[in-house]
Amino acid sequence: MKLATLFMLSILFPFTALSQISFDRADVETEMSTAQVTSYEAGDAAGKTFDLSGPVYDFTGFQTQSSMFQRQYLDPATTTFPHEFPTATHAQAVTSAEGTGFMYLRLDDTGLYFQGFGTIVQGADYLLKYSPERPSMKFPFKKGTSWNYTSGTMVPFEGMSQVEESRIEVIADGTIKTPQGEAQCIVVKDWERSTTKLEFNGQIISESYTTIVSYNFMTKAGISATIVVDSTDENSSTPMLESVTWAVVDGQTAVDPVPVAGGLRIDAAYPNPARAGDVTVRWNTRDAGDVQLALTDLYGRVLREVHVGHAGSGTHAERMALQNLPAGQYFLRLSQGGNVAIRPLTVVH
Repeated sequence: MKLATLFMLSILFPFTALSQISFDRADVETEMSTAQVTSYEAGDAAGKTFDLSGPVYDFTGFQTQSSMFQRQYLDPATTTFPHEFPTATHAQAVTSAEGTGFMYLRLDDTGLYFQGFGTIVQGADYLLKYSPERPSMKFPFKKGTSWNYTSGTMVPFEGMSQVEESRIEVIADGTIKTPQGEAQCIVVKDWERSTTKLEFNGQIISESYTTIVSYNFMTKAGISATIVVDSTDENSSTPMLESVTWAVVDGQTAVDPVPVAGGLRIDAAYPNPARAGDVTVRWNTRDAGDVQLALTDLYGRVLREVHVGHAGSGTHAERMALQNLPAGQYFLRLSQGGNVAIRPLTVVH
């Protein structure tokens, strides 16, 4: 997955650069906090070349558009698919045109591993589960680190199968130069190939291949960058560009621990995406007691209360009217005591 790999290899760290950059578990754990990030996307990158010969990697010659976002890791138990990724230690929400999904990660002393991605497409679960886990970093992550990876056959939903391959190599170190500042960096080359098949009644009706080559520039000074290059030109020291982005951390604050779900679960919201009328929400409680099921916006503000009051243990269903609700991204939030479960809901018109 292009989105997951580019994101994971663009992790931002707040420390002063060292003479020899090497990332380990402590660096990643320190980074696991809320940060306000400004992202810069070059609008004039496609078709240009980029000098990879180093030691300075210059991003100052592009015309960019900027946007701001909050980066935050979540307790997997508060997301939509924790039961599908029981060994995940962290999760992160990812918003796209199709809605909001969650990436699931596992961090230990050996590395940071991508376990998969889950979202809801047209009312059905879309689950991309990596077996074996896909390394995003192997510690110590520094110049000279490399590995190859091939996934097993993944079935996100019935009739679709996918296999992913990647080659990761930390090829160089040097200095990244942006209009927002300079910092020592390592350069990570990431080659990815995805093979996707669609089948109907046991017959393959479509087979497609996608190859992406990117270079990721990682620092410990709150700056990171990614270039995506023409895959036929990947071995050039001045490859042809397809896209350029970089990001800068503007601030960082501690995050309060997110409470675990504790037996709460939102099983489904249908239809999702929803266009008009009502949405049916199916949810489950392990223990009887007072429960609140609410619809919130992206900032956690309650817009509608779907259920407030006592609920017995087991599975429940509620209908929620969408009347006068603008198109956009929302969250269904189920809470009982200090426990919370969340499922994204997309409304379109």
